[in-house]
Amino acid sequence: SWLLELSYDNLPYYLKLCFLYLAQFPEDYEIPVSTLTKLWMAEGFILSASAEVMEDVSYMCLSELVGRCMVQVGKHGSSKKIKTCHLHDLMRDLCMLKAKEENFLHIINYSAAVNIKQTPNSRVRRYLPSKRLRHFVRGEMKIMDMLGLFYILSQHTAAWTQRCYGHY
Repeated sequence: SWLLELSYDNLPYYLKLCFLYLAQFPEDYEIPVSTLTKLWMAEGFILSASAEVMEDVSYMCLSELVGRCMVQVGKHGSSKKIKTCHLHDLMRDLCMLKAKEENFLHIINYSAAVNIKQTPNSRVRRYLPSKRLRHFVRGEMKIMDMLGLFYILSQHTAAWTQRCYGHY
């Protein structure tokens, strides 16, 4: 476990953001790379002058996480680019732990929260209702709907990054 944590600790800040973002996807879910890179761009994790360059930078970030064995390739497309990716179970556990430790993400299971009076930490940067994520994963919600949700939930991305890493 300490070896996995060392891998995380040695990531540059922009890759930490991209890695922590993966905590919101369900276990064993094949994440479509085209969707993931657009979500990273919408969150403001990828900075560049043009959308085309941003997509390339997003893909390079993913490739670096793959190269560091923190993300696994699911499928390759016909052009040999990564089409889907996922987290190994141990890496997902680390991702969830670090996301919680750094107040990056808190997934709320509303049915359980009602029964145990779960109250989210007010310092958490992003709340993700598990029901909405399930609808998105099943294809019942369009990416633009999720982008709107993520925009509302992550209005303080730059401030959080500034506070945690000293620069943005």
